[in-house]
Amino acid sequence: MRSRSPQVVIVGAGPAGLMAALTLATYDIDALLLDKRGGTGEVSRALVASARTLELLRRFGFEDAVRATAVEVVPCAWVTANVRSAEGRQQPLGYPVGADAARMSPTPPLWAPQHLWEPLLLERLKTLPRIGVGLRCETESVSLLDDGALVTFVEAETQQREQVRTSYVVAADGAHSVVRRGLGIGMDGPDDLAEVDRVEFGADVEAALGPIACGLNVVTNPEAGGVLAPRDNAGRWGITRDITGPTPRLAEMSTSHLAATYSVCWVSNVWTCRSKVFGL
Repeated sequence: MRSRSPQVVIVGAGPAGLMAALTLATYDIDALLLDKRGGTGEVSRALVASARTLELLRRFGFEDAVRATAVEVVPCAWVTANVRSAEGRQQPLGYPVGADAARMSPTPPLWAPQHLWEPLLLERLKTLPRIGVGLRCETESVSLLDDGALVTFVEAETQQREQVRTSYVVAADGAHSVVRRGLGIGMDGPDDLAEVDRVEFGADVEAALGPIACGLNVVTNPEAGGVLAPRDNAGRWGITRDITGPTPRLAEMSTSHLAATYSVCWVSNVWTCRSKVFGL
């Protein structure tokens, strides 16, 4: 970490924190980026990069590289009772597609899962002289000073505690933000909207899907409901569902149990061809 008296400390190296650091570097502002992880996330999160996100990425020269990670699907949903059937309906996800997208921006939205392009931004930041990058550094507290703030964090490898004075702090550390909690900045509304279960796996299922190459395949069958979505171009898929009542978690189900539950309304070879489970 090259910067020890930064003008700005950014807590959290997700898309918001990475973009903030790149923007500050553009204006020659010293910044320190902290994240408790050893790098960007491996399990996919957001699946679509919006037109505005692509505009920002283009500004920093990442558009082509991010487009290279994109999955060739339409950012829409195919709603059906049976993935293997041709019966269903297409449903928009709120992203413009086709001619509508072209009228709004030269950078239409992409099905570009977050975990595929975040590392590109992080590696660029590591080369910039104005940006210090502290991975495996967990922020413990943030306190206000008369002329800025004091950030305390711990380096995981050495367990060394360090304090940094800064003029500004960016809270890019998620819904349960250490920064906001330390400064007494509350969040309006409930913070536990739903419990969602997901398993990611490797399989070759494209040929067995419905007639439209939609990013989300939403199965409405009450006995085996959920969403099947591609997570990269190498056969990585995810099944996601809301957990209600006594529903068993996917991680607790054996392969045979998963097959028995989902093969009727899903793609049966998801389970017979499954090569690797990546996580929840």
